[in-house]
Amino acid sequence: GSTDGLTRYNPKTKRFTLFEHNPKEKYSLSNNRVYSIVEDNAGLLWIGTDEGLNLFDPKQERFYHEGGNFKDSLVLKSTIIHHIYKDKQGLLWISSFQHGVFVIDPDSKKCIAHYDHNPKNSNSIGSSVIFAVTQDLTGSYWVSTLEGLYHFNPQTKVFTLYENKSYLPGSVTPGHIIKTDHAGLIWIGTIGRGIIYFSPEPRNFRRYLNDEASMVF
Repeated sequence: GSTDGLTRYNPKTKRFTLFEHNPKEKYSLSNNRVYSIVEDNAGLLWIGTDEGLNLFDPKQERFYHEGGNFKDSLVLKSTIIHHIYKDKQGLLWISSFQHGVFVIDPDSKKCIAHYDHNPKNSNSIGSSVIFAVTQDLTGSYWVSTLEGLYHFNPQTKVFTLYENKSYLPGSVTPGHIIKTDHAGLIWIGTIGRGIIYFSPEPRNFRRYLNDEASMVF
């Protein structure tokens, strides 16, 4: 994925194939800026672009501009999709730059949940700008946003801002990428504060920092 479309490499033939947006072609990529690619359990590719979510069928070599078949389908089709995460259940967590997080069931291709910032609800996520999502070993989710790191409890549907005054001081530490390793540690690539990793329980933090102006993408 790049700013110039999607490139596929075939190691057998050692050839590259470029897929680009073509306004005259119904089944082309919706936008040439590609940020994230995830393969679902059926072997289909879900692609995040500057103009919504795409589904690529490698057998047909067709792109489908997906809207999630719900009331805000037009929003999902038009928003910037920065990151796609497949959880343990195979559900896709779609991080957008304008409208929060969408959860897609890839089997039905339907959006089964949409979490966005609601200033009237203290349990909602604190920002509509979402960088990435990961799931920890207990099944909880961690969401990096423009306003800091949030923990999401899937049973209670509550988002909680996760802070540490020394390493992760709330909204001044936007996390750009986030991953869970095999030991259960959460790794966060931040803008301006290096790489932070911690164990959710107990809350032990450490940080790798080049300098105060470092940026990790």
